[in-house]
Parts: sequence; structure tokens; C-alpha cells
Amino acid sequence: MSLDLKNPIELTVSQAALIQETNDGRFENFCREAVSALEGGAIIFSTSVSWDLGRDGVGGGKARGIYVCASLRDDVDAKALDDLNRLLCTTKKIERVYFCSSHRLTEHRITLLETSLAEATDNKHFEPRVLRQRKKTVGYGARTRHSNGSWSSRA
Repeated sequence: MSLDLKNPIELTVSQAALIQETNDGRFENFCREAVSALEGGAIIFSTSVSWDLGRDGVGGGKARGIYVCASLRDDVDAKALDDLNRLLCTTKKIERVYFCSSHRLTEHRITLLETSLAEATDNKHFEPRVLRQRKKTVGYGARTRHSNGSWSSRA
């Protein structure tokens, strides 16, 4: 079943389910569906249950270079940094990385986390983003840094 980001009932149910979610596999599947919807229906494949190298979803076809990291853990910052470091050590040609947490995070906390993650990329050609839980949207896109130093946004 595809996630319809324009359906307010699905969004409300999804947000309520996220807060209570305890199943890693089910949450990772939800995150892949959300990123697929944000990326215009892009194919996002699941990874192995264990030894996934810090990534829980990998873009295929035109979505190659897109990665999804998902976690139910309470230590959101540490988990996101750990996943990003593992991804940077094992993966080439990263275009966008989406971090998904089941916890509601304030805009301030998201900004701090995104700053920490951006610093950890050490001037790579992408900026990681944290999916937000909002009333009208489940997430947010990514910004990409181009070789000339400029940024472009994807929403």
C-alpha cells in the first residue's frame, strides 16, 4: 500500500502510529514509503535485516544515490550520526540521505541535529535532512551542494 501524503486521514493515522511504533521492520517500511512519496514515487529498496551498513533504504533506478536511515531509538542524535558515519565509510555517490525517527522533534532540535549531521559530512556534496512530522506533510526533502558551492533544495 502506498502512502498518500495528500490524504489527511492517512497522515493523522500515520502520525499516531509513529508515536507508538515498536516494530523496526514495519517502521523502516513506512519510512521507505514516505521517502518514495516525497521523491515522486521513486523506487526505494529495503536492505538486509542485519548488517545493513547504516542504511534502511536504497534508491533504485532514477533514485540511485538516495538513502533512508530509520530508527525507533530514543538517542536520535547518536543513532543518526552513527548511521551517517557508517554510510560515509561504505557508500559512494550519495545524493540525498533521509533520517527518520518515530519521535516528535522540535524544529530547534531538528536544526541542531541537521547541523551536526552536515558537519559530519565534511563538505561532501549533499546535506542530510531529518524527516519532520507536521500536520500537512510527513517529511522534508534534502538540499544538495553543487561543485560550484551553491545549494539547491528538494522539497
